[in-house]
Amino acid sequence: MAGLGPFEARPRIAVAVSGGADSLALTILCQRWAKAHGGGTVALSVDHRLRPESKAEVRQVARWLRARAIAQHILTWDRAGPRPAAGLQAAARTARYGLLANWCRKHGVLHLALAHHAGDQAETILMRLVRGGGVDGLAGMSAIASREGVRLIRPLLPVAPERLRATLQAAGQSWLEDPSNRDPNFERVRWRRLIPASFVPELASAAAEFGALRCAREREVADLLAHARIGSAGFLSLPLAELNAVGGDVAERALARCLIAIGGESYGPRQESLARLRHGLASDRRGRTLGGCRILCRGQRLFIFREAAAAGERVKVRAGAPARWDGRFDIRTTAAGTIARLGEKGWIALPAARRTGSIPRDAVLALPALWRAGRPQLLAHSAPLAGPARFRPGQPLAPCGFTVVNLNVNII
Repeated sequence: MAGLGPFEARPRIAVAVSGGADSLALTILCQRWAKAHGGGTVALSVDHRLRPESKAEVRQVARWLRARAIAQHILTWDRAGPRPAAGLQAAARTARYGLLANWCRKHGVLHLALAHHAGDQAETILMRLVRGGGVDGLAGMSAIASREGVRLIRPLLPVAPERLRATLQAAGQSWLEDPSNRDPNFERVRWRRLIPASFVPELASAAAEFGALRCAREREVADLLAHARIGSAGFLSLPLAELNAVGGDVAERALARCLIAIGGESYGPRQESLARLRHGLASDRRGRTLGGCRILCRGQRLFIFREAAAAGERVKVRAGAPARWDGRFDIRTTAAGTIARLGEKGWIALPAARRTGSIPRDAVLALPALWRAGRPQLLAHSAPLAGPARFRPGQPLAPCGFTVVNLNVNII
């Protein structure tokens, strides 16, 4: 845990616990560590309602944790619409992380511990290898990550799963077996069956070496992004001289981070698309679109805006009620109506939109407006913009850096 800090003087750790051996062992270990440091641990269990017995299972976990004086909260995935025919695990994982992160933010818990272990790391590396994941993919999972303002920590990445079961047996603690962990329809399960236990330490060691390369490259990207400026209208600028002064790989990674932050996508564009964008910046004065963004060069700076046509979300709001729009703006209006992009129609109808100082027209067109009876009211206005809409990108420009686990500790 020492390598995953810093922590508060009295650390509060939330643990995602399903009732399986890995997460139960992590919960017990985190409770011991937090208690020794004057803090505490809370267990968070998500009921996905994907199996009839899930409700009984989370209640069984609650009884086990209560016997160990560990507080537990059950979070339920309330799905809208029918169960997805494909990508069920991915949908459940996205929902699970969202529920866990929301709870931690609401209750002021900074650290969420996840039970990924050395076996999970080995599976991840091989899955990414066959997909051509490059150096970043071969680095595996980071020991520290960030999601929606919450630190995700993985203390068990160097630990073999057999050690975790031995830990529970020594503590006299039973656990649940998830039948999906034996279902060969899932790719991870098929890899799990193929990897000999003796290969897990070697794969973990290889991941650490690739992780060190990834860390060095991320530092170069972060140094470049330190020159970027994000405007309150949700656009970004970066000096072309700084972009051209670094290697192509670093420049393309930085461009990907800019597009993710401004465009609101979870992942950046493909490598070949980023390479074409970088090579075309110097010669293309008309601009390009990529990742839901419009990219322009003006003078000695590169500008990235949300593409006006891509900002098409419409959200009905009540007066005074908070809303999240387009994955980029937090909004609270004084009147009811519909939040939608300003666009060309709003630009023509609203003179105030054309008096936003130095903010580029392309950025203004993608701004949120409150539409009532076909008339817009710009929610972020003046220069600098200040209004009931606050720009808050879903992902930071420079995310939490990749962290390599300490394999010098003899626990594999």
